Amino acid sequence: DLHSFPTRRSSDLSFAYQLLGDAYVQQEEYDKAVSAFESAAKSGNEIIAPMSLKKAGLVYLELDK
Repeated sequence: DLHSFPTRRSSDLSFAYQLLGDAYVQQEEYDKAVSAFESAAKSGNEIIAPMSLKKAGLVYLELDK
C-alpha cells in the first residue's frame, strides 16, 4: 500500500497512484488501473486529478463500460 511510504508533498502520493495506473494499463490489468487512477483523482490536486479521471475514462472505454 502506498500510504505506508512517507512523502514530502501531498501530490507525491497522487502522482504515484497515477504512475501505478499507467503500469497496470501496460500490463492490461484494467480494473487495477481504474482503481489506481481513481485513487489519484481523489487527491483534489488541480493538475493530477483531471488527468487521472481522463485516464480512468479511457480505460473504461477500452473495457466498453
